[in-house]
Parts: sequence; structure tokens; C-alpha cells
Amino acid sequence: MQVLKMSLKKLECTVDIAEDGKQALEAVKKSIENHRPYQLILMDLRMPNMDGFEATRVLKEEMNCSVPIVALTAETGLDVRERCKEAGFHEFLQKPVKAAVLKNILYQFGAALNTWYDR
Repeated sequence: MQVLKMSLKKLECTVDIAEDGKQALEAVKKSIENHRPYQLILMDLRMPNMDGFEATRVLKEEMNCSVPIVALTAETGLDVRERCKEAGFHEFLQKPVKAAVLKNILYQFGAALNTWYDR
């Protein structure tokens, strides 16, 4: 994950890190309260305490979060992609994430400067 963090910083992104889904929810809540909401959330699917699927469900259904959420996973397969789509993720990235792919995602969602990355 440090490689991804360094890649984001090279792209001049502001990066916040959460160790698990519960911390991710708190970070999003705090960003909204501070009037500096995230422009994009990169959500790891496999985290302790609360996985990315559950954290995304809470963000969307309970917190009414409209920030684009991109799934991060080392898993392959169409079943994972389909599950991400059903869970409400806006996009899917397979780890390790190549710099060019990351840059395209940032620009796709208009988040070239302020990005939040989970885990």
C-alpha cells in the first residue's frame, strides 16, 4: 500500500489512510464536518473489523455519501467485479495498480488533487 500512497503523492494528491472500514467511515465523516469532503475514495475490499463492501454500504445507505468509491483488490475474476458493481462501487482497480491506470481514475472522477485512500 505504501507504493500506492507514493504514487498518489507523486500525482500531487492529498492522501489520508484508514486501517480498517470503521476508521474509513470516521475519516469520511470528519472530512464532511470540516467542510473538506473527499473527492474520491479508494476502498480496499479486505480490511479488518469492517471490509470494504460493508463500509461502502454504510457510506451510501446510512451516510448518504455521494463521493465516488473505487474498489481496490488483489482478487481477479468477474464475480468480484460483479459484486463490486452490485455494492455500489463506481469503479474497480486490481492491485498492484499501475501509475497510468491510477492517473486515469483520478481524472475520470475529477479528483486530481484531493484523494482519499483507504488502508
